[in-house]
Amino acid sequence: MINNLGIEIKAARLRLKLTQNKLAIKLGVSQTTVWSWEAGLSFPDGPHLIGLAQILGIQEKIFSAPAEMAESGETVCSKN
Repeated sequence: MINNLGIEIKAARLRLKLTQNKLAIKLGVSQTTVWSWEAGLSFPDGPHLIGLAQILGIQEKIFSAPAEMAESGETVCSKN
């Protein structure tokens, strides 16, 4: 699965010069969770989507991703 959201999260994080660990601390998750989102292995839940949008400044991309996935028929299972 191509995870455009994961690519956008990583690009925005790097643009802001944040490490995965620093972003994880800001969101109250583990560094592994951020890595998993960026790698497309899991998808952030609602509260974390809002936090990502606020911290990274990528609101349009964050909130359009679930709709795009639904339109394409993609599904994501996440425990994060």
